[in-house]
Amino acid sequence: MKKLRAKKTLGQHFLKHEPTLNSIVKISQVDSSATVLEIGGGMGDLSKLLAPLCSKLIVVETDEDMLPYLNIVLEEYNNVHVLHEDILKLNLYELLENEKPLQVVANLPYYLTTEIMERLFLLPLPIKSISVMVQKEAGERLCAQEGSKQRGPISLIASIRSESVQKILVTRDKFTPPPSVDSVFLHFNMRHEPLVSYSELNNIMRFFNMAFSMRRKTLVNNLGSIADKKLLAETLVSLNIKPNARAEELSTEQFIALAEKLNITEN
Repeated sequence: MKKLRAKKTLGQHFLKHEPTLNSIVKISQVDSSATVLEIGGGMGDLSKLLAPLCSKLIVVETDEDMLPYLNIVLEEYNNVHVLHEDILKLNLYELLENEKPLQVVANLPYYLTTEIMERLFLLPLPIKSISVMVQKEAGERLCAQEGSKQRGPISLIASIRSESVQKILVTRDKFTPPPSVDSVFLHFNMRHEPLVSYSELNNIMRFFNMAFSMRRKTLVNNLGSIADKKLLAETLVSLNIKPNARAEELSTEQFIALAEKLNITEN
């Protein structure tokens, strides 16, 4: 096999620091009866730790050069399925609809973090947990609460799907090659049922995107295309939200109530 080098085009940074890998496995709380979806198997350093812990491991790897390494590292495990696929093009519902309980573990390419996490949170399937390595700044956006400047659509949909999150800091020196920023490993404990129905997830995500479309403007201005501004202001007041509020000031529950009032989602 040829010697592998990290590909900048794929945002590859290999985590080979054993204490950190062991910490990641511990915080991921892998269920022995679960199917684990690992996004980005790389050279299999994390995969070989996950495989003996779960009932089934599905490793999705987009880099063809990694496959020989993955197959060798994982050849002793008959519960592992390695797929050479692009996670953003893969039909996740079709792949995972019969996998229960389902857990996700991933070392995400930084430049695809939001896109991949959005796909996972919008997947209309029960997921027990999502455990991911992301850039520290992206982690702050994913976990942002109301009032934070980091608050946005991705943090709202995260709170719709998850009830709590655990995090550990992973410094840049733990990777090969080291990235230019530190990382954080997040473990999302997912809700048994999302705060809106599975069928409404895409609707409310579009609503979040519209509400945050221009951050410096108020909700009334950003949502002006779906309702009269006077009606919007009155609706906000009826929900004990100030009429000049900006999107980042609202709690998840207030957003859900507003979406119902505006018939974005069903009551």
